[in-house]
Order: sequence, then structure tokens, then C-alpha cells
Amino acid sequence: SDLAGSWMQRYNLHVVDYADPTVPTVRRPVSIPGQLRGVGSDGTLIHTVSTHFDPVRWTYESVESLDVSVYDGLEAHFLDGIRLPSTWPHPVLIQKDAVLVGRASADGGSDVIETWRVSGAGRIERAGSFALKAPAQSFGLRGSLLAVRTADSLLLLNAASPPTLIMLGGSRVSSCIGFDLQMADGAMDRGLWVPLGDYGVVQRS
Repeated sequence: SDLAGSWMQRYNLHVVDYADPTVPTVRRPVSIPGQLRGVGSDGTLIHTVSTHFDPVRWTYESVESLDVSVYDGLEAHFLDGIRLPSTWPHPVLIQKDAVLVGRASADGGSDVIETWRVSGAGRIERAGSFALKAPAQSFGLRGSLLAVRTADSLLLLNAASPPTLIMLGGSRVSSCIGFDLQMADGAMDRGLWVPLGDYGVVQRS
């Protein structure tokens, strides 16, 4: 930018094509509208999250957006987008061709996990909702086993057929113990194993 004190953040997608495993092909970097959160439809749909830049006011919007683009191997073409909740936290997870978004209530209503999908017309449409007793802080996915962290609990759900989510169980977890669900391991038939750092490992089933 030519304006003093202004800045702009850009994102690029780097792809290595393993169609021929013996000779991987590094494709040209492609500009995408935000941070990559996942892919769908066998890699042709790209899901990104970002705050959009306003070129008129030279500022970024205060609310994040989820955008879906079509990737044709050469370029990413914007398809549709939705504004994410202004309440926090609002974790986002891509499960197959579904998008799960945590929505924390700001007015005493229900805390929910929303399920969104791209329609045949290329629009992002809300497909389902699953009520929680507390806001979802983070998600973890291992196969069809979905782990949801709230302020004091760890919930396990069956996410094999989104937008339908099925509660499997849960337990209370001390809020003073921090852990990253992305580092957990598990499956539907053996539960979830969560690393707790200095506290060891806890198993939930």
C-alpha cells in the first residue's frame, strides 16, 4: 500500500500434485481469500476463513467470514460466503462436504453447532443445528468421531452423516487443564485419547 501505516494480508495455496507418485508436480501458488480450513468435493472446493478487506476505507471488517471457492487446478474462483457469528468462540470445522460452526448465544438463547452445506446452485445454506449446554470452544475430528470442547466438558458426537449429529456421551474436564483437540487420537470403536501435557493422557469413550 502507498498509505502510511496501512497493511494488507494475502493468502496463497500451495499444492503438490501426486497423480504420479514417482514424479510429484509442484503447482503454481494460487491466491485464496483467507486461511485454509479444509477442502470438499474431492479437493475441488476450498473453505477459507478471514476478515475481509474494505478497499474504500482501507480497514478490515470486524467479523470473520467463511468463504467457499472452486479450485480448478490453476485458479481459485470465489463461489459464496457467509459471515461467521460475531460472538466468540465460533470454531469452524470441515467434515466431508459439510461445514460445522459453533455459535455462542449472546442473548440467553441456545448455544449450538450449525451445519452448513454448498447447494447444487453453489450457495452456502444452513442444513442443521445441534443444541449445546455451553458454547463450543474447539472441535476435533477423528474419522466420524467429533470431539467438542466447552468451558468445562468434553463431548463426543457421531458426525458420520452431517448435518445430523448424534450425542455419544461426555464428561467434565477441569478448565485449568489446557489441551489441543487437534493433537488427540481415537476412533468410534475405541473412544478418544487426549494428551494433557504434564498431566499425562486421558481417555474418553
